[in-house]
Amino acid sequence: MTYKQHTGSCRSKQGRMVVARQARYRECGDHTSRLGNPRGVSGLVCCGFLLFFFLFSFSSFSQKKTSKDSVVHFKVKYLTADYKFFPADGYLFMSGKNNLKITNTRNAKFEVKLIGGEIRKGKTDSTFEISGLKKPGNVLICVYETDAKGKKKLVVNKPFTVVPYPKVKFAGVACDSALSTIMLAAGTISVHHKGLNLKIPASGFKMEFYENEKFVLDSSLNNRLSKKMLAYVEKLKPGSLVYITDIKYKDPNGNEHTEPIYRVFIVKEDKVLKIGVN
Repeated sequence: MTYKQHTGSCRSKQGRMVVARQARYRECGDHTSRLGNPRGVSGLVCCGFLLFFFLFSFSSFSQKKTSKDSVVHFKVKYLTADYKFFPADGYLFMSGKNNLKITNTRNAKFEVKLIGGEIRKGKTDSTFEISGLKKPGNVLICVYETDAKGKKKLVVNKPFTVVPYPKVKFAGVACDSALSTIMLAAGTISVHHKGLNLKIPASGFKMEFYENEKFVLDSSLNNRLSKKMLAYVEKLKPGSLVYITDIKYKDPNGNEHTEPIYRVFIVKEDKVLKIGVN
């Protein structure tokens, strides 16, 4: 083979290699064009994720536009420093009317709505009467304030548990009535069955002490106050409210039941006070 033939053969091989590479590049280019630029795809995915996160965050923390008197359904932090509820146990009774006191520590004007029942103002701006609670379950009290622009703003969502009026009595006194500290210390808690004319002693209960702005529990394993309960009751002043919870008792057939709450107000011997369910 001459030098010229050899040179021509090499050039032809190089040419075929260049053509093959170009063909592969074209094939890759067609494949890339079908899939899109990988960097462009990842960028679009990233932008889409950020957009979704922004929209989700905005929708989670913003209020829906509603009419002036409508109820906004979303979670609101319970501002314990600004609003006080009395009684503070979070229970309402089905029968009769429940009296509830709501106070604002900043003296701000507010309105109250109730989801699941009826509520109206009592004799003062801070007292309310609740009725229309026909079955056990949960209701929600919503507190609104009006801002500088005259728009209502939901500031508190306070849930309450609706339960039947308790059958238990302490020293023969029904729930939401009044007792002196002497009667409370000497009395016992029992269940009264009117139809059977039967009184069954409780087998145990708990008392909630409200001390240092928090609740503390103590238990009794019979139907009388424990030593710790007695020491607490002796220090109570007239107008104080005693919370007794988780009251265990048995019916005439021996089946055990639990009453969730019993409340009683402390008064002087010659005074009578009744609040709560009428």
